[in-house]
Amino acid sequence: MFPVAEDSAARRLATGWLALAVAALGASGVFALLLVLSRTPGLGAVFPGHDFFFPALVLHVSLSVLIWFLSFAGVLWSAGLSPRALWLGWAGLWLCVAGAVLVVVSPLAGSGEALVNNYVPVLHNSVFLTGLALFGAGFGATLVRALWAGRRPAAGVAQVSHTGLMCGALAAVLAGISLGWSAAALPDFLPPAAYYEALFWGAGHGMQFMHTLLMLVVWLALASRAGAPRRGALVLLVLGVVPATLALWIHATYIPASKEFRHAFTLLMSWGTWIAAAPLGLMLAWRALKAGAPEDGPGRVALLLSILLFAFGLAVGAMIRHDNAMVPAHYHGVIGAVTLAYMAFALRLLPVLGLRPPAARAARWQAWAYGGGTLLMAAGLAWSGGHGVSRKTAGAQQLLDGAAETAGMAVMGVGGLVAVAGSLLFVILVFRAMVARRELGASGPSAAPMDRRPLALGLTLGLILMTGTLVTLLPGAGLGPGVRVQAPPTDPRRDPGGHAAEKRRAEIKARFEQAVVMLHAKQYEYAAAALHRVLELDSTIPEAHVNMGFAMIGLQRFDVARDFFEGAIALRPMQANAYYGLAEALEGTGDLAGAMGAMRTYVHLSSADDPFLPRARAAIWEWETQRDVAKGATPPPAQSRK
Repeated sequence: MFPVAEDSAARRLATGWLALAVAALGASGVFALLLVLSRTPGLGAVFPGHDFFFPALVLHVSLSVLIWFLSFAGVLWSAGLSPRALWLGWAGLWLCVAGAVLVVVSPLAGSGEALVNNYVPVLHNSVFLTGLALFGAGFGATLVRALWAGRRPAAGVAQVSHTGLMCGALAAVLAGISLGWSAAALPDFLPPAAYYEALFWGAGHGMQFMHTLLMLVVWLALASRAGAPRRGALVLLVLGVVPATLALWIHATYIPASKEFRHAFTLLMSWGTWIAAAPLGLMLAWRALKAGAPEDGPGRVALLLSILLFAFGLAVGAMIRHDNAMVPAHYHGVIGAVTLAYMAFALRLLPVLGLRPPAARAARWQAWAYGGGTLLMAAGLAWSGGHGVSRKTAGAQQLLDGAAETAGMAVMGVGGLVAVAGSLLFVILVFRAMVARRELGASGPSAAPMDRRPLALGLTLGLILMTGTLVTLLPGAGLGPGVRVQAPPTDPRRDPGGHAAEKRRAEIKARFEQAVVMLHAKQYEYAAAALHRVLELDSTIPEAHVNMGFAMIGLQRFDVARDFFEGAIALRPMQANAYYGLAEALEGTGDLAGAMGAMRTYVHLSSADDPFLPRARAAIWEWETQRDVAKGATPPPAQSRK
């Protein structure tokens, strides 16, 4: 069994973290229900599309993947480590409570663009960002206490669990270093969407390693009665933290937000996640199945379903080739595995914390509902993604043209509803335990009066988060068409000296020059970010459209590049380099006839001393050769495009 600190104050701290975690999970469940309904065929038309979907998605992910997971890490570190520096643990908890409340009520602050970047999506207003900062500070304090309180116990199950908890804490430290490193390295001219995507990319991958390691600790606790492999588990837990250390090498080698940086972290996650989880999961599943139905059936059901979900998520992740619905299928499988393991462990931990546990039948139904529903939802998303359904879309924007896509999303909807029901059932079971009148000790009912402070904390948090969730859904409360960031227009009557206009021109010049430098350095993401700001300030500059097109070619996004070059030509039909770029973009899309036409126009508009003229003629020759070869003609002598 998971070793729990004997100190009653440590158990109260763990109960407080559990109250925060469950309250966040309950609030996220409301948003999850609405998101599932907005993507279900036949029901999505009721919702107002992206103006509702994106802000709701931001709050759902923030509450579930961020606040729920990190708060449960607080439960594990508070209950499983020595009761040192409890004051630091309580300070961290209350900072996290304040941050969670601000995150939930942030839509009431009015304007704020919903940035659905990976790992930590952001509602771009001051209330949400303040809440995020407070929660981060609270989690940092909790992490410091976990490292301070850690100790090496006697050999056995306790040593394995403590080692796993400390490995998880080390992965969290590495994620924090990654976050700080990215923040220090990112340039200040990135627009919010690009900035937060780059800021949280490395740290988000690091936190995934932390969640995986803590999930393995919980798996071992759930499988303790089936005979968990102690020595092998100890080796695998230490091995599981090794890939997380490679994040430092990635930061030292690549610039954040570059294509190489993103690809390196993607490879790290693809190969590093399963190193410890796959062999340990296979061992535990085999032992659990071999042992038969033990006395604590709900824990066995949750363990096997969690392992199955994790394996499904890894399998789908290996099949991802495009940015479609297979991506959420992958992370719902992996994240669902962690969540289900935490749920089952929380229910088993209730009597140890002095709370009345739920009936075994209710716990078993909860595990089947959440685990089975999540698996069904992930399978529907994977099927739909395989047929080209996009991710992060809802209602009519999903473009469900065929029966296969519609069926897959319908399966997703049914599974999602069942999973949400299982999640809300878990919330009910835990809060029912917290309102029980009698406190349970380790061996049965005790006469000692129950400490009502964790209960008051849980109920207060639940009320605030649930109420905030419902209020944000009201019409005009911030989740409507007005949720966007808009720069105030420059009014000449209010700026007679032209100071605002001059400042605007200076920023355009600076951003444009930064983009040119980044293009020459082949840092296409940074170049695109700077040009994005230029076009926000003035969309009538043909050169900005041309350079954005070349940045998109560098990112292999040829369709987007074609649109930018065509936009430049529409603004200035004699823009010669726009035709050169358009030819390269059309070549990338496979339209050789269009590429030849655009390049001939470039040759016609260019002067005789243009240094790119020989390269353009060589390209035309090459494309004509490809066309003639396709028709069976003999190719002419070769020319060089260099």
